[in-house]
Amino acid sequence: MTDKEKIKAEVSTLIGEALLEHTQYATSPNILYDLKKEYSEKIVALVDSMQEEPVSEDLDKAAIKFSKGWGEWDYAIPCFKAGANWQKENLWKPADGDDLPIIDREVIALLDNGKVVFAHRPPEYWDGKNIITGKVTRNYPKTYDKGGWNIPNVKWWLDCSLPKVKED
Repeated sequence: MTDKEKIKAEVSTLIGEALLEHTQYATSPNILYDLKKEYSEKIVALVDSMQEEPVSEDLDKAAIKFSKGWGEWDYAIPCFKAGANWQKENLWKPADGDDLPIIDREVIALLDNGKVVFAHRPPEYWDGKNIITGKVTRNYPKTYDKGGWNIPNVKWWLDCSLPKVKED
């Protein structure tokens, strides 16, 4: 369901509830139905007239570049844009879900208190060797929450390539 569809459904529900509260003032049930229909149609028309979120010019350029290898197929650009929109809507993933980053992959995470941090899922254990004694020790890192994170209270995570900082 798109944002506009959600808004339309919510507005229709709110109008119905408001009219239900004022049934004592109506002289017939048809008046309430007509009012609900009239106001719903006006609000739906208003929502439909709202501008969609502007699409990046870069997305248009990339879609055109992508579609050139597809010949004359008219669906290449819409498919490309649909994929980009899907990715945008599914960027942030729940930290306790089934889709988690691979072990040791640093990701951007959002904590339950609103802080943005880097986080990862450490391995179950690792073996470390003391360079002086040569003794190998097995280490078991502490993990938190259902996702097995290196820090507590991770609620959402985002996997994206970060720009490389080049030092001269």
